[in-house]
Amino acid sequence: MGISVSIVAGPDESSSSVTASGSVQHVITDKERKTFKLEDRQLKNAVNAYFGKSPNDAFLCSPTPWDDLYRRYDWPQVQMILEVQSAQILSIESNPKIVKTQTFRNRSARNSGEFDCSITSTVETSATSTWSTGGELTIEQSFSYKVGVPDAGVEGETTLSYMQSWGVGGEHSQKYTVGSTSGLMVTLEPGEEEIATISASEGKMKVRIRYRAYLTGYTALNYNPKHRNHHFHALPIEAVMAAGGISNSLEFTEDIEVGYYSNSEVILGSDIRNAPQSPPSASPAVATATSKPTSPQGTTQLQKDWRWCRKCEALFYSGGKALAGKCPGGGQHEHQGSGNYTLSQDASVGQKDWRWCHKCEALFYSGGKASAGKCPGGGQHEHQGSGNYALSQNPSVGQKDWRWCHKCEALFYSGGKASAGKCPGGGLHEHQGSGNYVLSHL
Repeated sequence: MGISVSIVAGPDESSSSVTASGSVQHVITDKERKTFKLEDRQLKNAVNAYFGKSPNDAFLCSPTPWDDLYRRYDWPQVQMILEVQSAQILSIESNPKIVKTQTFRNRSARNSGEFDCSITSTVETSATSTWSTGGELTIEQSFSYKVGVPDAGVEGETTLSYMQSWGVGGEHSQKYTVGSTSGLMVTLEPGEEEIATISASEGKMKVRIRYRAYLTGYTALNYNPKHRNHHFHALPIEAVMAAGGISNSLEFTEDIEVGYYSNSEVILGSDIRNAPQSPPSASPAVATATSKPTSPQGTTQLQKDWRWCRKCEALFYSGGKALAGKCPGGGQHEHQGSGNYTLSQDASVGQKDWRWCHKCEALFYSGGKASAGKCPGGGQHEHQGSGNYALSQNPSVGQKDWRWCHKCEALFYSGGKASAGKCPGGGLHEHQGSGNYVLSHL
């Protein structure tokens, strides 16, 4: 019959699954006799415990002397059966990742034009197996594996299929294309540019398959002189093993780790919903380390690299990276489509006590306290190492509609609405009681 494993790797557990089915059965081999602790002396001792006397000869399969006892009396030989016990998902990690960013620019000084902003990149699905075995089995059939990733790339679902031998670890992979190959037409005025970004969920899924091996059939015995009026006897191997204290159930485990990309999309800078309108700039290379905002040097008093997160609408410190901190919308903050905002640490120009949270990278209102609000990194926002930032409410100095959320204390972009984004305190950010803060950008 054989054994097959099927995995669906989605962005979360509700959209993912693993199933395994089938069995392998054959006459016991010498390797398996040793694995099940049924070598000659062990088998005869177990027969003695079950049948009251140790035989002269004990067999598990053909051929035997005396015209082959199994064929002569039509006794079933001992067979090894391997079955799937269970298949389960151990864990799924899915984080947003910028796969590729490309800038399209109209270099003409006089003419507008239509530009195809299609963008693609090559990624791969991989599956790596490791085994924990309870001994050697003789499995000659290869197992079949199928790993499907829905909404993976330009062709929709992608499938990695392969065959693998029992107990053999290793990695299998398949490359595919994400992004868009056509249809992203944009009109650009002279000197204007558009940024296209491929965003995807980078996933890591761990699954575990449990197998059980056991024996069935009869052991053929020879007694000389006779025992219980006969030279030859056939006893059920399950009962003999139980009487001899020998386990007839062996566990084997296969762990499979799947790496994949799903939910890919192409985002144009001007298409990002509710994006604060400011000159877009290409995202820097992806990095995940946390950066601490350093205090402004000399008399400049302005610190750049504060960005709007397109997922939760909050202002966070990027430190020049495309991803940073921890976002209540999942994964890290992302700033595709954001301007490069500057903050002042001069309390004379606005309201002080706005702080950088070292856990989630967001800007929050501390009110003079060491911790406040609700942080997606756990607990409250904390501002160890932060400067004391001041926000202005003067609309002549920059972009308005930045608001304080009374539930989580963070600064978010409202776009003129009463609620927006995603709040770690639950639901959307809400700005009841907030002033209308103004940010300037480079």
